[in-house]
Amino acid sequence: MINADVISCIGPPKSGTTWLYDNLVLDDRFTVFQDIKEVNIWNKWSPFHNRKRSEDLWMHEHHFSKQQYYNAIEQSDKPVLDFTLCYREALAYPDNVDFFTQKFKVKFICILKDPVDILISHVNSSHLYGLIANSKPATAMQELLDGRDKHKGLYDMLGMSKYSEWLPNWLNYDITFLDYDRFDDTNYINDTLDIDVQYPIKASNVTTNKLLTRKRMNSDLLNVLENFYAEDKNLINSLK
Repeated sequence: MINADVISCIGPPKSGTTWLYDNLVLDDRFTVFQDIKEVNIWNKWSPFHNRKRSEDLWMHEHHFSKQQYYNAIEQSDKPVLDFTLCYREALAYPDNVDFFTQKFKVKFICILKDPVDILISHVNSSHLYGLIANSKPATAMQELLDGRDKHKGLYDMLGMSKYSEWLPNWLNYDITFLDYDRFDDTNYINDTLDIDVQYPIKASNVTTNKLLTRKRMNSDLLNVLENFYAEDKNLINSLK
């Protein structure tokens, strides 16, 4: 069984984190803080979530203090599940991660999923079908990717799959990698995480729409995306 005070799945979004959480939270050997999946208290960086008031404001207001969270961890006799999507935290605020990991024994989990598939899943869940479609010219997609640094929302959305930009900063911490392509083998998950749990939830209900698939994308557009994420795919394959 995992020996940790906190089990933190750092993301990225649309990589199977919700499915994993939904199954682990049903096991009585784990607990959560105030029934919150994405606590977002100990970290500073947060992904883009259609912020309405400012680019730096997390959409979920904190109803609890950091000290309350820390107290709950200290008082718990079970590992606390914290599936906070802070995958850029070690890059943006390394001192914050150091403080958290020095205060508690934290086991980080990162799910490795093909970056193009992550983007497709994000488009499906957000109904952004105009972003990628069979009729979308490859040149228009390349211009969109080239302009991500100038647009905060695009930077986060397209960058969440850019493992090579943020994942190397996590390698000095206690982190375990899961291959998304093997999620149909729950024995593999249990063996990799050193746990022994059941998986009653067979599929995630987060993304029910799957209108966009690789088959619906023209080959030129798909090649643009494959090239954009080439370095990230190389890193994923090396870690697998």
